[in-house]
Amino acid sequence: MLYPLLFTPVYKDYIWGGRRILERFGRKGPSGKVAESWEISDREEGMSVVENGPLKGKTLHALFLENKEALMGKDVHYQRFPLLLKLIDAQDNLSVQVHPSTGGEAKTESWLILDTEKDALVYAGLKGHFPREEIDAKLPTKEILSLMRTLPVEREEMISIPGGRLHAIGSGILLFEIQQCSNTTYRVY
Repeated sequence: MLYPLLFTPVYKDYIWGGRRILERFGRKGPSGKVAESWEISDREEGMSVVENGPLKGKTLHALFLENKEALMGKDVHYQRFPLLLKLIDAQDNLSVQVHPSTGGEAKTESWLILDTEKDALVYAGLKGHFPREEIDAKLPTKEILSLMRTLPVEREEMISIPGGRLHAIGSGILLFEIQQCSNTTYRVY
């Protein structure tokens, strides 16, 4: 029988991160930057491990394979837990990126904005239709931002980024991300 499970977070220290995840949630963690905290993950590069009760020490992957129906219901055909849940602290701008929309590692994600600094922005999709040559010329440079839709964000807003959409998280944003269990990212700039 399953019970309320707690998982040990997996911290990622990318250069654009800060300290808000540890400070805001009263956590102990690494001394450097903490860009992401993978809260629930069935990925080899950041596997969740149960930290409480009789299942303490068991990976989410093993737990999922042994308890698919109890966790997900009947007719589950996934080979691993289908979601990856993260906290993200963007102290600096993230790269402009895109994730696959279909195929083996498709990735659609949604962001719940937890906190922002003044005038925080995200970039999501293009402002309109542009000639392919203009997009190709600007893609590998910061100039791509001039073609992208800019969205001011505030606490408690939700944004959905379907796979295949060009996007970037701007500086000064703390968010909770719910995504498909994929870590495939194509950085554009």
